[in-house]
Order: sequence, then C-alpha cells, then structure tokens
Amino acid sequence: MKDRQKCSQCDVEIPEDNEKYEQYLRRLEFLFPTVAPTNEVNTAGESINPTDDNTTSYIVITPLSGESTTLRYNADQTILDLKGMVEKELKIPCNNQSLLYNDIELKVLDSSI
Repeated sequence: MKDRQKCSQCDVEIPEDNEKYEQYLRRLEFLFPTVAPTNEVNTAGESINPTDDNTTSYIVITPLSGESTTLRYNADQTILDLKGMVEKELKIPCNNQSLLYNDIELKVLDSSI
C-alpha cells in the first residue's frame, strides 16, 4: 500500500492519511514492534525489566465485524470481567459474545450468567 498508494487486493487508491490505514499501521506496530539489533529480546514472554508488572498484559479483541480493539488484561480477571470490558469498548452485549482463544471458547463457569 505504501509503495503503490493502492489496496493490494482490489487496486482502490488509498491515501496515506486514511484513518483505517493508520489504525492498521498502529496495530501492526503494537503486535510486531520494531526492535533494534542491540535490544534484548525475550521470546519466552517473560519480563526482561525487573520493575515490569508481570500480572498485566494486553490482548487484541476482533469481532466478526472486523473492527478490533486492544484491551489491558490482568490474569486475575474473570471471563465475565473481560466480556464486560468488550461490551464497554465495542458495544457488544455480554450475552452476544463468544470469546475464543486458540479456537477454544472461553466459558463462564456459572451457567446462570
């Protein structure tokens, strides 16, 4: 897109200041940050900095509509907490959500909820 100023799939012209294009670039940078060759990279997913908070991470939520959002997630949160965050951010009611992780649906243990 950057070289041709066109969509790679349909050849529609897209300016670099297109909001959706900029959103994708930010998401790609978040998911795949640029790492200088001298930076220490930890592929085990553990914190390199001892002052980092290991209990908080970020997850990307993408509904079938294709829009997505990045949410802060703490390992102590429940699935219901996460669904509440998704409802607040994406306006999708909790009872209409099916959260999948590695193709497995995350379920609330209490069936009355």
